[in-house]
Amino acid sequence: MTEDNTAPHASGSQDTDLEKLWLIFSYIPILCLIPLIQDVKNADLQRHARQGVVLMLLEITICILLIPEVTQIILGVGLGICMLFAVIGAFNAFQGRFWRIPIIGDIAEGRGFWKKDS
Repeated sequence: MTEDNTAPHASGSQDTDLEKLWLIFSYIPILCLIPLIQDVKNADLQRHARQGVVLMLLEITICILLIPEVTQIILGVGLGICMLFAVIGAFNAFQGRFWRIPIIGDIAEGRGFWKKDS
């Protein structure tokens, strides 16, 4: 079964042709910023524009990651951080202490993305 993630506009009113055009622009990179910059009172338009901004940021992130040099730098830094965390964790374990790794410790204890069964 699939969940329906659509909902009618909160205002319940019919959109004018100009509002419909702005709603479409809300999902076009850069144009999605206009309703957020201007003092637009239409809550539906604001909601669509915010989603458009998140999509735009995701698209920019994906484009940056497609550049091989950037990907290599991110991979190198990420693996370096993981190795540093592993060394610190092992050192603390050897000394009989527990060190919760930032973010990773919360996920491992079920407070993040990965929920443990109760």
